[in-house]
Amino acid sequence: MKAKQMQAQFDAQNKRTVKQHSSRRRMLAALAAAAALMICGTVTVGAVNDWNYAAVFSKYFTEKSGEQVLYDFSGMGLDIGEVIEGDGFTLTIQSVAADTAAVYIAYDIALSDEIRAEIAPYGDAQISGCVHGGISKQGETGTYTPNIHGLSGVPDADGIYHFVTVAEMDAGTDLSDKQIEIETGEQLVIGYNYNDESYDPEPMILSVPNRRLTYDLADITVQKGITVFYGGTLPNDANENIFEEMTVTPFMLRFRHDETVGKCGGAPKCGWLPGVDEVEVSYTAVYEDGTELQIPYDPYGSGGCASLASANGSGGYDAFLEVSRYFSAPISLDGLTAIRINDIEIPVQ
Repeated sequence: MKAKQMQAQFDAQNKRTVKQHSSRRRMLAALAAAAALMICGTVTVGAVNDWNYAAVFSKYFTEKSGEQVLYDFSGMGLDIGEVIEGDGFTLTIQSVAADTAAVYIAYDIALSDEIRAEIAPYGDAQISGCVHGGISKQGETGTYTPNIHGLSGVPDADGIYHFVTVAEMDAGTDLSDKQIEIETGEQLVIGYNYNDESYDPEPMILSVPNRRLTYDLADITVQKGITVFYGGTLPNDANENIFEEMTVTPFMLRFRHDETVGKCGGAPKCGWLPGVDEVEVSYTAVYEDGTELQIPYDPYGSGGCASLASANGSGGYDAFLEVSRYFSAPISLDGLTAIRINDIEIPVQ
């Protein structure tokens, strides 16, 4: 898609204030705490339906951004269509798509009429995600390293919530010999009537059948993304970590730092400033024709921070820190020359 066409889609999107961001972050944190006991299962089930992954992801991003999204997803995904009946809801794992940095799992949750009637008086229901996943080599099920981020659910006009779970991987990973393992958690948590501190009454907890689904990713033939040197800090990081690498894909920005540490718990960590001190952050895509596209994203509902250290066999530990920002709608990489973070411009060519 042309950059100017995409900018037109985003012009109507409202900017949020820092105060609104902080309230949103507290609300999501309260729901995450209620969902913290989720455990994944081990039952393998086959796919049962055919779905159009391009339509699924177009619909998801259209609802998340609030504007019609037209993007060419050709070769970037797989159809799944696994339907799982839960206690008071139906879970449908629709499709997966990929870029050079992650595999994205799209799934829906449709609440029963009884549950919808119970939460309808509150009008602000938030649903925790109950699908996880990771990438492993074909035939080696159960060996993936979790690096998972769930994006907030988006309800459509029929009250069906659309989610995307992101299974991240090393930038440039070839998927021709890889598989995606998708697992469902054993609890679905519905929070409603949030009062700026907690949910009242307590969140509703529904049971989810335990499933593990495995799909080969070899049929994904298009993986888009650009990785460049960054060498800077990020706004609102109180620890002032320096990230050497930046990856931009149609769906996300990711910043990575690698180092060797002396102990397992010595991996660098994010240290976000409190809401009263944080600053607004904008990400802008700059194109060779002079077009500039302010990239829409939700700072506290569409991002993640991962930190991990593993023994390297030489007495130390190889550690990394990654910070990701997921877009509310895909952007074009055609003709992209730079990404601007507030007033700092990083060339990508």
